[in-house]
Formats: sequence, C-alpha cells, structure tokens
Amino acid sequence: MSLKTRNPWVDALIAFHKDPDAVVMCPNCQRDRLRFEDLYVGPVKAERRLYCATCGAQNFARYSEPANPTAANSHDNETDSGRVP
Repeated sequence: MSLKTRNPWVDALIAFHKDPDAVVMCPNCQRDRLRFEDLYVGPVKAERRLYCATCGAQNFARYSEPANPTAANSHDNETDSGRVP
C-alpha cells in the first residue's frame, strides 16, 4: 500500500525519490508521464524540476541533499536508459 498525500505533485516527488525510473502521470493533463531534471546539484543542495512535455505543467522542489546523486541532472522516463544525454 502506497502513501498518498493530498497533493499529486508531492506524490510524484516521493515516487521519484524512491525510484528515479518511476512512471508518474502528469497530475494536470493525465496524458503524459512526468519527467524531472535537477537544475542545481551542489555538495548538499538540489532543485528538482518536475514537468510535463505535453501540457507544460511544472513544479519545483528543493532538497537539502540530492534525492539520488547518481541520477542527478535530468531524467526522461521514455528513454531506455532513463537518462537524457
């Protein structure tokens, strides 16, 4: 059983924190998967941008530590490797 919050964007952040390859549908349009990118990654800070390429919806979150340092920078769930070059 998964924990659901009242905010679907928070649920998406939690899902990507647990599994960078998670498939999370856009809370706004429900037509495409959300993607994320870490816009700034320092020794202890990261800002994660969640976005939908179909409708343009986006949301940001700041972490005191990168959610998954090995998956930092960008992530596109539709690529085979899960990483965007």
